[in-house]
Amino acid sequence: MTPNLASIKLFKRFAFVQWGELPNVCEVDGNLYSVLGLGLGLKL
Repeated sequence: MTPNLASIKLFKRFAFVQWGELPNVCEVDGNLYSVLGLGLGLKL
């Protein structure tokens, strides 16, 4: 989720990039949050 900056930073450290975002789809304690889709392109 977007407020989890530590997790996002960790993924980006390993070259993951944002592939998409689902805005305001997760409700926690009455607050809506967006969910990010992060991916890593692999060369085969």
